[in-house]
Amino acid sequence: MEVDRSEPALITADEVLFDEPLGLVVARGSVEISQGERVLRADEVVYNTRTDVVTASGHVVLVDPDGGMVFSDFAELQSDLAEGFINSIGILLSDNSRIAATTGVRREDRVTEVERAVYSPCRLCEDDPMRPPLWQLRAVRVIRDEESQDIIYRDAFLDFFGIPVLYTPYLRHPDPSVAQRSGLLTPSVGRNGNLGTFVNVPYYIAISPSRDLTVTGGLSTDAGPLLRGLYRDRYAFGQIEVDASANYSDRLVNAGEPTEREEQRLRGHLFANGIFAIDDNWRASAAIALTSDDTYLDTFDITDADILRTSGLTEGFFDLSYARAEVISYRDLRDDAIQQPLVAPVLSYSHVGTPGGLLGGTWAADGSFLHLRRDDVEVSRMSAEASWSRRDILPIGLVSDLEAGFRQDLYLGDGVIDPDLP
Repeated sequence: MEVDRSEPALITADEVLFDEPLGLVVARGSVEISQGERVLRADEVVYNTRTDVVTASGHVVLVDPDGGMVFSDFAELQSDLAEGFINSIGILLSDNSRIAATTGVRREDRVTEVERAVYSPCRLCEDDPMRPPLWQLRAVRVIRDEESQDIIYRDAFLDFFGIPVLYTPYLRHPDPSVAQRSGLLTPSVGRNGNLGTFVNVPYYIAISPSRDLTVTGGLSTDAGPLLRGLYRDRYAFGQIEVDASANYSDRLVNAGEPTEREEQRLRGHLFANGIFAIDDNWRASAAIALTSDDTYLDTFDITDADILRTSGLTEGFFDLSYARAEVISYRDLRDDAIQQPLVAPVLSYSHVGTPGGLLGGTWAADGSFLHLRRDDVEVSRMSAEASWSRRDILPIGLVSDLEAGFRQDLYLGDGVIDPDLP
């Protein structure tokens, strides 16, 4: 951001003195200086009109245009508050992450460079603010470049609970003002009974502001390599999300004694869902959940669901009516599972009359049709329901409620066993 140096600075303080021989303007007590979108607060501020330098001391706070805040006990700045030197610096970024350092320099109205610094996005413990955060980065030098929107570390250590676990001579990540950028995400490393020792490394690809892709490569000692992708896309009329993976390994078919495994083969999964507005009244959505075998999802910790649901849905929204048509299928991943039904179709329609219409009350009508298919058994159900209600407040203060309604269900079955037969 370029600063308009011709824009005047606005000063408020308890006391303002002008030393004409020395060319100094001294402001004391709750001092606040505004220059454009920058604000400086301090106990005392001295402005040298000859050198165009502002010196601030005591509870110094500098507010940046992006909402970030810099705290210090002493700062020496140019009159536009865009460049200068700061001692014992603390920086609160716009996402509430923090940088603390011994000294800092602001230059070119875009680069903040601090020495012997610590960065952490973790909030401080309210009971013990001196307690080390969950994780933090310590570095000999930290540079924040607002033009490239980067935070750069030189000779950095990664600490967990105050214990250093990793060193790198160079590290860079986006600053909090970045909404989206391609790059590596945090890897995960661990060990469990299904995979042995494993490592997963995700890479984020920013395709557009409304579209992205995350590709994860994984390796494990017991289950081989894994490739997984998550694609997300949002349109003006809907959105879609696809999560898929592939792996080449053997499959555990018996976890007992002795353990049984199938020969190695290609395995994987596909989860997808989307919702789209057809027009002002109709909306369609779908959800797909597929897997190559019953143990794949649990082995790679993709989901702990026992039953997968795949469905397609169309809905209509009108003034006082609602229509719905849906198809649903299930897959049971549990041992000794019975076949789950195919529910196709599920049709329903609801309508509510205008309040105060029929006999001064409100009427409603609902109808539905459902068909289930499992093995050689088919069952259909048709339902119809109507209701009417009216509420009156009598002159003596009593509330009168009148309700009437009926419901009729019809069932048709093919291949259903009659429990009354011997």
